[in-house]
Amino acid sequence: MRHGHALYAYRPSKAGAVIFCILFIGATGIHMWKMVRRRSWFMTAFVIGGILEFIGYACRSASASQPFNDYTIFPYAIQNTYLLLAPTLFAASVYMTLGRVVLLTGGEGRSPVARARLTKAFVTGDVVCLLVQGGGGGMSTAAALSGMSGNPISSSNELLANAGKGLTIFGLVAQVVMFAGFVGVAGVFHARLNKWPTAGSVAPEGVARCWRRVMRALYLVSALVMVRNLVRVVEYCQGTGGYIMTHEAFIYVFDALPMLVSMVVLAVVYPGELTVLLKEENVGGGAYVSDELLSDRSTGSRKGGVHDVVQQA
Repeated sequence: MRHGHALYAYRPSKAGAVIFCILFIGATGIHMWKMVRRRSWFMTAFVIGGILEFIGYACRSASASQPFNDYTIFPYAIQNTYLLLAPTLFAASVYMTLGRVVLLTGGEGRSPVARARLTKAFVTGDVVCLLVQGGGGGMSTAAALSGMSGNPISSSNELLANAGKGLTIFGLVAQVVMFAGFVGVAGVFHARLNKWPTAGSVAPEGVARCWRRVMRALYLVSALVMVRNLVRVVEYCQGTGGYIMTHEAFIYVFDALPMLVSMVVLAVVYPGELTVLLKEENVGGGAYVSDELLSDRSTGSRKGGVHDVVQQA
């Protein structure tokens, strides 16, 4: 089924789609190899997100190969939905990474949220955002599909389109709020760990270097995803006739590029290294034990005081 005017407000760039298709499959392949090699299965969602990015740009390439204003619905619907949802899967692995940093450093006493609750809360919220955005994207696609008959737009079809738009905006805004909360929690944990270091956070040197690099990478990736989501919010608020939706450059500058950079950053500073270090630090296959703080600059000023942190691996 074809109807170009209901799908793209411009002629999609085949070159741009092919380039990012190749880049994303390459980055995803590297992440998949690292995940299997390090057995860092918590990065599975990240890999799936990369696959969705690859499929999304492959479908954009397919659309670009079709006659102008005679595009089929299937590749459009796939690229629209998959490119919308992929960053949500990236976020899931980012949230789980922080939990592993807390575990590796023995720093649960430094986190404003308990490690188990931290991971569950953010990942659960992420799944809700995924479902909401997926539902919104599906409704928008259904509205576009039903409007292809060439007949005047019905009130029910307009209602469906508006509901899909509203759900998508809600999901994107919720994800921005969640990421802001995540960065806040990570920042508090990081600051406390610097002020009240645990034995696990400073020794051995390899562990200290690893978790600090991972934290910096998480901040960068979080910022990239937040910027992408904010632009997407503006895009959907403007609607199909808005400046962003009518200019293809935005999807590459504020979506494809930030997500690709995120994949590259976490390929260079791979969170799966935490899994290897956790296995090395695992005491008898049971618990990770952090000694007393090596330095306590304000004894008794912090709730709980100086104490050992024992965490189940």
